[in-house]
Order: sequence, then structure tokens, then C-alpha cells
Amino acid sequence: EERFSEVLHELEKPNLEGYELFTSCKGLYDIYRRKRDASGLYEYKIIGEDPELNAKACTLVYRDLDYRKKWDSYVAQLTALDERNGAELLYWQGKYPFPLSNRDYVYARQTKEFDHPTLGKVAVTLSHSCEADLPAAKEVKGVLRVDDYEQSLAISQLKNSTGSRLFMHYYDNPKGSIPTWLINYMAKTGIPGFVDQLRDTCSKYSKK
Repeated sequence: EERFSEVLHELEKPNLEGYELFTSCKGLYDIYRRKRDASGLYEYKIIGEDPELNAKACTLVYRDLDYRKKWDSYVAQLTALDERNGAELLYWQGKYPFPLSNRDYVYARQTKEFDHPTLGKVAVTLSHSCEADLPAAKEVKGVLRVDDYEQSLAISQLKNSTGSRLFMHYYDNPKGSIPTWLINYMAKTGIPGFVDQLRDTCSKYSKK
């Protein structure tokens, strides 16, 4: 519950202590980053208000596994494994360009809705890597397992508008022999690219 409350608060007033502005996307979203000393990699926060992003559609798109396989070209596999303490246990394998090995994740994901006094209805989704002693969660030969991953998303509908306010936090350590500078460089286009793709997908989803 504490983490849900923290993310809900960040939607209203983001905590950017130690973060620097990394880049912007479409003039709607600011993307901030902060280096984690232990890994030398950055964690990111995405903040913005988007007049064309429907909050309900975005939450559904973010949670719809079958639809994710259709629009996200980086998905090699995406499967629901089980449920644990109210959270979904998921397996996700992401495509990496040759000659890099694919990465896979076993993670827990949970969504809760809140009635906020100033933001109205807010959907918060938390995801983090975890262990699962299940056949479908076993490590795959030739694929690197990412065990240091966390992501959160909070989104609310803007008052008197079809648009929405969004906050996202993201971090993962893909491990392997990829130089740290290359991982950080790839984020420069990868994160704005994901935001663009999500916006486009949500627009199509709301018209389904």
C-alpha cells in the first residue's frame, strides 16, 4: 500500500530530487533520469499532460497482454503465469537486436484505482521482478534473465477534457556484456519511442 500511495502522490507532485531533465517527447512529456550508483544505469521518470491520451484506454492497453503482442514489436513472448497476493505473475521475453541475446522477465503486476480529491479517479499499476517456482518461469537457454526491474504507472483523466495526466517510473538492468554507455544511449530514443507508440496504440484502442 505504501508504494501505491507514493506513486499516487507523484502523479500530483513528482519527486525529482537527484534527477536531471533527459529529453522531452512531443512537447507533452518530460523525461527525467537519475543514475543508480550500484549499476551505473539510469532510472527514469516520465511526466506529462496529454490532451489526446484517454486515461481509461491507456490503462486497458497497458494491462491487455494479448493486445500488447500485437502492437509491441519487441515482444517475443508474454504470458500470464499465476496470481499471488492479488497480483498477476507474468513472463515476458523481449527481443534484442542481433548479436545480443533476448532478455526475459518474471514479474508481479498489480493495479488499483483511487478516488483522489484533486485528480479524480486514478489508476495505479505497479510491476517488479520476482521469483516464481513454475515450469513456465524457468530460465531459457540463450536468453538472459533480468531480475532487477521495476515500473510504475499512474494516470488520471484531466478535468473537463478527454485527455489525461500521466506519471511513469522505470528501471531495469539488462545485464550481460552490453556497455553501460550503450544502454544509456539506447534509452535516448527508446523511451520517447515507447511513449509515441503507446499514445498511438491508445488512440486506436479507444476506437475499438
